[in-house]
Amino acid sequence: MASRLLHPQQGSGNGSNRNKGNDFRNTDMHKPEGIFRGEKIGHSDRESHIRKRDGVIFNGEEMGYVDREKHVRRPDGIIFKGEVVGNVRENQARAKDGIIFEGEQWGYVDDSGNIHQRDGLIFSGRIIGQMRGHNKEAALGFFMLRFNELVERFEALEAEARSAEHKGKYIGQVRHMLEYVPKYDGLGDFDNLIRRLKQLEHDLVSEVERARSSKANKKRDLIREARNWGNSSEWKAAGEKIKALQAKWKEIGGAGNEEENLWQDFRDACDHFFERRTAHFQELDKKRSDNASKKKSLVSEAQRYSHSSDWKNAGEEIKGLQARWKQIGHAGDEDDGFWQAFRQACDTFFERRTNHFEELDRERMENARRKESLCSRAESLRHSDDLREAIEEVKELQAKWKEIGHVPREMADSLWERFREACDKVFEAASAQRERKQHEWREKMHEVLSAKREQANRLRESIEHDEGLVSHWEEVISNLHDGSRADEIRDSMEEKISSVQDRISSKEEKIREIEEAIGDIENKLGG
Repeated sequence: MASRLLHPQQGSGNGSNRNKGNDFRNTDMHKPEGIFRGEKIGHSDRESHIRKRDGVIFNGEEMGYVDREKHVRRPDGIIFKGEVVGNVRENQARAKDGIIFEGEQWGYVDDSGNIHQRDGLIFSGRIIGQMRGHNKEAALGFFMLRFNELVERFEALEAEARSAEHKGKYIGQVRHMLEYVPKYDGLGDFDNLIRRLKQLEHDLVSEVERARSSKANKKRDLIREARNWGNSSEWKAAGEKIKALQAKWKEIGGAGNEEENLWQDFRDACDHFFERRTAHFQELDKKRSDNASKKKSLVSEAQRYSHSSDWKNAGEEIKGLQARWKQIGHAGDEDDGFWQAFRQACDTFFERRTNHFEELDRERMENARRKESLCSRAESLRHSDDLREAIEEVKELQAKWKEIGHVPREMADSLWERFREACDKVFEAASAQRERKQHEWREKMHEVLSAKREQANRLRESIEHDEGLVSHWEEVISNLHDGSRADEIRDSMEEKISSVQDRISSKEEKIREIEEAIGDIENKLGG
């Protein structure tokens, strides 16, 4: 490219003294001139401090400076001088000098102020800018510092790319940089920078290829696992495992040319399991139909006993029905309805029996109150002065005692002992009475323990049934195929599952409360 003469007012270093005032070393750097004058892109002051183009308000960013030894440096730090990025020799930009040899030439400025790159191994040198002023060192330094910024940009990209887990996304950035670096307006070792870019591109492409190969190893492992699980009869665990393998397959990503064959093998292994599972559950459906007939019969029997007043025999029969119920497997979609009807029939009987015995307890408690009144009167007679009259009254109290009906079993002995001892005027009855009351309390506590344990067992049976429902509904969901009602059925099943799981949680909480109460009673009873 032919050198272009500067504007007469710019001077070439050989002008008159009117260009040599206080601004002798103030120099502006511009882009190469074309049809229009080149745009200003930087400047230096008389101390050779180099800055980028000034903004509307703020001075341009400082890039560096040229020191007295004509080393081009980056800005100084707080303690140390700025790093040397190159040297200026006369009108030439050069690399840092070595121990023996002078640094290679990167470019030069001609007498017209045009900044040239040197011819390289890869591309021809060209005019990259123009200086307007007299400070050739600062002009050359500006373009060396620009090149240094380009190197820093590359090194940041290289560091990020080499440390990244997924390197493929950086290949495009490296190739884009390879496109614009040869056209970049700067002075430096372009040949080395382009070699480094090409090496980085080669390394990233190789790493991506290795990653694809690694994915095909990984996917073969998933195929082996899927084949192993494909013959399993642990339907829930195997189904979840194969779904997890399918998720992993998606996470691994493409495996290049092997992807299609690998995918076919993997899909065949998965389909083998799901076809076996479908056949298995079809067989289960037949068994559940038979179970439904059996449970329907038990419901009818339980309903027949639910209104019986033969409390002992009917209670034993219903417990037998409950034991038979446990031996029958799941009855499909109707299972919950059968269970509700069966439980309601059983609960109806046991509630009636409980109410009956509660009414008896109320009558017996009233009898106990009346007998306690007789005891109190008998106890007061021991202080009587008229023993004959007191004896006659005791006989009358004994006759009244026999007329009063039963009292609660746990109270009967204590009341009789109290009454008898009062009549016999056995003053030692106080210590014996305390012992009997302790006995009464323990009997009551044992009955309470028995009732609570039975209540907890009924809750556990109910939970076991609920968990069977949840398991069935989950199986139904897992076997749904896409269709017009698939989403509706799935939503319905999931709503049922959520409701039953809440019910299970409530029952489990109730069991914990009962077990805490049992523990408290056992502690009071001494284990």
